Amino acid sequence: MANGQLPSPVVTEQSATPTTEPRFTIGDVVLVALAGFATALVVSLIMVAVDGVGADDLTTSIIILLPAQYIGQFAVLAWIVKRRGTTLTEGLRFDIQPGDLFYILTGLALQFVIALVFLPIYELAGLDESGQTIVDVAADSELPLLGLVVLSVSAALLAPVVEELTYRGVLLRSLKRRMSVRATIIVSSLVFASVHILSVDLSDPNWLIQFGILIPQLFLVAVPLAWLTLKHDRLGPAIFTHAGFNLWLVIFVAGADYFTSLQ
Repeated sequence: MANGQLPSPVVTEQSATPTTEPRFTIGDVVLVALAGFATALVVSLIMVAVDGVGADDLTTSIIILLPAQYIGQFAVLAWIVKRRGTTLTEGLRFDIQPGDLFYILTGLALQFVIALVFLPIYELAGLDESGQTIVDVAADSELPLLGLVVLSVSAALLAPVVEELTYRGVLLRSLKRRMSVRATIIVSSLVFASVHILSVDLSDPNWLIQFGILIPQLFLVAVPLAWLTLKHDRLGPAIFTHAGFNLWLVIFVAGADYFTSLQ
């Protein structure tokens, strides 16, 4: 330069790359659901081949097949999340905070209210069972302590975590890109309720009636779970509400029968 000064370096502002959420799809939800049944089927076949133990044995189903189903689903969930180039925390908002523990009470209260509302409907229809096979069999059978412990862990930990990651994580975020908030809550809740037809004993002559009553119940459970997830933008509150809802089964159904048998 003429004045002897060195030219100032040219600072170029780099354009920030916009962060976008991973694009989960409905197909991911189907894949997770199929993974659970495939895992349970494979484990069942292995048990029959090795020990001759069938899946129709209650204790075997609860202690081995139920956890296997959720573990298989979680494994596929983790694989899907990795393929999307994200993590469970970032991609599905799998974030749990200490205060979420109090949502267990919300789940217990929700179960109590729904049971209170639908009990007259079951009586009017002449039904004495919920329609969900594992619930009814656990209520009518004397589970060993190991079965009760595994059922408790499955109901209060595995099921809430895996199902919330699937339906309020993958499904909810997939629908939210295409729908309004209200439509997202309704559609995701209907899918969650409808999928549970697979938990109904289809050999029961009243299975259609039971499923017709079960869908509204599970829909009323799923709506607040979806709302909590959208409100907090994380899964912690929904997971613990779901856990509290499921704990009713262990405490007041299977647990009551277990302690009665001890007496």
